[in-house]
Amino acid sequence: MSKTDYWKRRARRLTATVFDVAILCIFALWAYGHFLGHSVSNRWVRALYLIPAPAAFFSGIAWFIVRGRRAPVAMRWLLSTFLFVSGWIFLGVDMAWHCRMSPVEEEALRVVHWNLARPRADNESVWAALREEQAAIYVLAERPLGPVEKDARRLDLASGYGVAWGELSVVSRYPLEVLERRYTGVGSMLGLRVMSEDGELVLIAVDAYSHPLLNPQPLVRAIVECAEEYGDGLPVIVIGDFNTLRGSPLLAELRECFDNAYETAGCGWPYTWPTPIPLFSIDHTWVNERVEIQRYRLRGGRLSDHARQVLDVRLPAVYERPAGGS
Repeated sequence: MSKTDYWKRRARRLTATVFDVAILCIFALWAYGHFLGHSVSNRWVRALYLIPAPAAFFSGIAWFIVRGRRAPVAMRWLLSTFLFVSGWIFLGVDMAWHCRMSPVEEEALRVVHWNLARPRADNESVWAALREEQAAIYVLAERPLGPVEKDARRLDLASGYGVAWGELSVVSRYPLEVLERRYTGVGSMLGLRVMSEDGELVLIAVDAYSHPLLNPQPLVRAIVECAEEYGDGLPVIVIGDFNTLRGSPLLAELRECFDNAYETAGCGWPYTWPTPIPLFSIDHTWVNERVEIQRYRLRGGRLSDHARQVLDVRLPAVYERPAGGS
């Protein structure tokens, strides 16, 4: 063997070893973060929970394509286990398969939420995409600062109703009444009463701060308190950008009170940020038992770094008003 061949072989072995160690580190960090990271007090360790399951899964697929047959048997078995677990989380837990939903009824109420990712929000294509949804209610985050009437005109709802609060706005074809505005240390919440054709609805719009290591529980507590105070006996929809993964234990209090729209009626790719290939489910919709979800879709694209949420619901035509309600 020549000296050149010897060094080439050494380089290939070193490259293979580095690749094997890198894949093992990715899977070990992902597994620790997903199953244990959220229970650790150190927020930098909790950040491991943010390693997306698709990243671990497709890294494992790439390893098997490049190294599978040449790797030691023990290494293949270990990586197969990791690949199965990450694939189960990705395809069986994160992803829902409600693809055969019944057609949306004509009287269904459509609600759209989109983080417009300012400064792109002044792009006319953004507003054209929103108008195509023909929604009854639009919830917009990171909107251009200014009067809400401008948002309504852009959405062809100049005769509708709107409420703006900082970078968060709600535009509706139905009358709106502000119930509560609240800042927390990790985001803001806007509670509204919507007087729709089918009766009253409590809509809670959410915009969490863009910091993945913040604890969202103060915001979750504010949402639950608003729903308890104003939503007794009424349909309640909570929608917005939570900047927290849908399956995070930090949203446990929210999950005790509401059903997640994607898990109930969603289908296909479940992640909302960053487009065009989102890997994190941070934009959510939650509803109480008085809201019947007919369809929930996520629409991506290049107009924003967030996918927009499109929710079609049916409200009960008749329900009991809560005691003391106006």
